[in-house]
Amino acid sequence: MVRIALPPPVRPSRPVFLEISQGAELVRLFRPSRNGVTATSFRRFGPLLRFDHHRAPSAEPALDPDRGVYYCASGLACCVVEVFGDIGVIDPNGWRVAMPHTTRVLRLVDLRGRGAMRAGCVAAVAKTPERGISQAWARWFYDRPEYDQADGIACLGAHNDDESFMLFERAEQSLSCGPQDEAELCHSLFRPALLEIAEQHNLVCSL
Repeated sequence: MVRIALPPPVRPSRPVFLEISQGAELVRLFRPSRNGVTATSFRRFGPLLRFDHHRAPSAEPALDPDRGVYYCASGLACCVVEVFGDIGVIDPNGWRVAMPHTTRVLRLVDLRGRGAMRAGCVAAVAKTPERGISQAWARWFYDRPEYDQADGIACLGAHNDDESFMLFERAEQSLSCGPQDEAELCHSLFRPALLEIAEQHNLVCSL
């Protein structure tokens, strides 16, 4: 079993970066009924999820006004399986899909494949159930100058190895999502895609 150590790296890091071009389309699922979440809002309460870099003063998540996170992907399938993969049923009711576009080039610390070891870590950090470890690495990447003020992290999704992104608040003003770029996930437009995702990933779709 691979050992996932806490930072700092034991060897000097030589990180590589994934550049997301200006005008690229991202995909995000969100529930607007939860705490006023919008298509482009960054969550400042944490740490909760894998690469949250919030600085909680205790073991409990807390509001960090200066640090926010935004989880998204390059395709719908990754978002769907990350949200519904554990329960096994795709229930789109109450969820919206956003397809924001980048307004500038974003540079992400690349943890895919060999990139994780180049960054001083191992690829398993993107899949470990020990969230405290992956969150510590996110804070390390965010704070240290050798990671070149990265806009976020690129990794492979824990459920299906699809391309997944976490953006730091540095990218908060770099996303554009008009009314035409979001819709209800239960809209008939998404039915064929959701049925295909369910078939490909051994899930059930409630549509």
